[in-house]
Amino acid sequence: MADQKDNTVEQEKDLHHEETLDNQTQQTNHENHKHHRHCHHEHCHHDHDDHKDHEHCDCHDDHCQDDCHCKEDCDCHEECHCHEQPKIKEINLDYLDLAQRLKAEFDNYKRRNADVKKEAYDDGVADVVKKLLPVLDGFCQAKKNIADKTILEGVELLHKQLFDVLTSLGVEKIECVGKTFDPHLHNAVVAVEVEGVEPNMVVEEYQEGFRLKDKIIRHSVVRISK
Repeated sequence: MADQKDNTVEQEKDLHHEETLDNQTQQTNHENHKHHRHCHHEHCHHDHDDHKDHEHCDCHDDHCQDDCHCKEDCDCHEECHCHEQPKIKEINLDYLDLAQRLKAEFDNYKRRNADVKKEAYDDGVADVVKKLLPVLDGFCQAKKNIADKTILEGVELLHKQLFDVLTSLGVEKIECVGKTFDPHLHNAVVAVEVEGVEPNMVVEEYQEGFRLKDKIIRHSVVRISK
């Protein structure tokens, strides 16, 4: 019984000694923790004491004044990614280059689309004007055959109104009489010798011709000299 009691006393002493050592260790760790500064970056927690052993931290955190444990795990148990910054910058440059090329291609597409739209509009105007030209020709013929002055004034007014509408759309009459014959603008149906007139000059217009900018809606039908 005495031996058993002695053993119990010895065990209690050993347990008390171990608890004392644990308390001292925890106190020492707590004091060390107060004297160290850590980086506030979520992926780069490190101690100021290791400043000389590792490269500078690239986390760009204003609170981070220390160096990075680039080859060690952070306190959050995640691997530090500071060493991947150059690779990330390269990827960002690739994306920037792609965005710039896409923007340039889209700008070119908008310009081409604007040109196509404008050309389609001009084609539409030309087609409508071409269908109205017989009406315009009818006014010209009517004015030649109307003897009544009042009626003639009314027809001339309607003729002018129609011509003004065509002008507002960009349509122009092709000038021909007294001009040098131009096969791109004129359609010569008769060639005659005219005294005192140089060859290839337009001397008479049989039918008016019209143009829309560079597009010829109808050639002037003319007589030229030879």
